Amino acid sequence: PHTGTQTADARRDMNAEMLENVVRFLAGRTDLNRVA
Repeated sequence: PHTGTQTADARRDMNAEMLENVVRFLAGRTDLNRVA
């Protein structure tokens, strides 16, 4: 992992964002940080 992801807070935030993207995908919506 990158240096900035070594803290528990950063990892928690990344996991929350990932889970929100999964929920949005399953609901048929666009993910939060889509790369075109």
